[in-house]
Amino acid sequence: MKQFNRFDKIVIGFLCATALAIGLVIWRGNQVGAQIISTYPSEGGEISAWARVGIVFGQPMRTGTINSQLTIEPNTPGHIEWDANTLWFVPNWPFEPGATYHLTLAPGGYASDGRQVKQKLERVFTIRQPQIVYISTKSNQNELWSISPDGEAAHPLTSTGGNVDDFAVSLDGEQIAYTVSNPQNGIDLWLVKRNGAQPKLLVNCLKDQCSQPAWSPDGKNIVYTRAAAGVGNESANSLSGVWDVDVLSGQTDYLFPGANATWSPDGLHLADLDVKSGVVRIFNIQTGSGIQIKTASDYPPVWVPDSSRLIYADDQTAGGLPSPILQQVEMSSNQVSGFLSDDLDQMDFSMPAFSPDDQYLIIGLKVLNGGFNNQLWFMRADGSNKKVLTTDQTYSNHSYHWDPSGKFVLFQQFQPEEPQSAPHILLWSVDTGKFQVLAANAALPAWLP
Repeated sequence: MKQFNRFDKIVIGFLCATALAIGLVIWRGNQVGAQIISTYPSEGGEISAWARVGIVFGQPMRTGTINSQLTIEPNTPGHIEWDANTLWFVPNWPFEPGATYHLTLAPGGYASDGRQVKQKLERVFTIRQPQIVYISTKSNQNELWSISPDGEAAHPLTSTGGNVDDFAVSLDGEQIAYTVSNPQNGIDLWLVKRNGAQPKLLVNCLKDQCSQPAWSPDGKNIVYTRAAAGVGNESANSLSGVWDVDVLSGQTDYLFPGANATWSPDGLHLADLDVKSGVVRIFNIQTGSGIQIKTASDYPPVWVPDSSRLIYADDQTAGGLPSPILQQVEMSSNQVSGFLSDDLDQMDFSMPAFSPDDQYLIIGLKVLNGGFNNQLWFMRADGSNKKVLTTDQTYSNHSYHWDPSGKFVLFQQFQPEEPQSAPHILLWSVDTGKFQVLAANAALPAWLP
């Protein structure tokens, strides 16, 4: 029999101790279970009506065993998406502003290594009331301002020397993308927090003009329109068309020709309008495939809230004259059909805005050979129960948007025949039918959820 020397005994002892330590770690891990690092929001946090609710795990998870363990009360229709080790609950419709919700993750789900979620996770969070953001045009100095829906607490968010051009608000309401004219006669893309803090240059567009920002639903990317500085000045880094920028890294890339790109609410498609080519393009983000549809209109298309259809404008010939119409594309089949065909006869229009639950819409209409200015109409999403909201033909009404609750509509009003008149923004209540003027010298209002 072999006799172990002192060195052999030391090695064997070390190996035994290591094995014991590993066993203890495994045992300890199994006792503690799968780890949860953080949640969004944190306990007692306040978020946007359109925000996602997240749970960050400390290890890869068997997602199918976790999804069924999650509940949110009051019951909220939605779906679950995974980003690496983070679970995101995405509501189909906005959370109710002012309401309190309870998130629960029951124990029982498993990590990829077999560890189980041992402890129940509970979080309480509330939905903040939305604010309003707009471009103040006081003294021809365009800046972003915020105001509450009751018309109080108006305050500036930017200080650019009056050079703001347009903007877009992220769905979670935490950031605003806005464009600013630069000294090279170009327009840059900037970011700022919802309270006006931490303004940041996101894309230096030099002599090019970058405009029409649009956020992806997950808040990771922004698409925008870039116009190269003059004919013949395009290059690989300066192509006219739709571009994408990664919000975190600032990496920006050319996507395709056109302008006014917009994300489907589910984040699976991008649609844009290419006036030069006379087409609306629809791209599938996951597959890279797409379709294009001919149009003679210059109105950007809009999505219905559930992403099942895209509404776009076109012209048809009636009596030898072009007549505007609305069309819809069914995303499941790519079939095109008329939208509100009988309701818009002999009407000119701007694009519809759908209530968050897709039950109603607001649309700007004017009778051909009739009134000169856009008047707002309210109707069910199928065109029934139409009701005119504004009737003063000296005013034109535009930039209308529903609040997350579907109870209010925000819009801009101005007098085109009075060049010196200032635009102002108004709020219409669905329940009471009353209008409230919120701010004068104010344009392009949007909700800040």
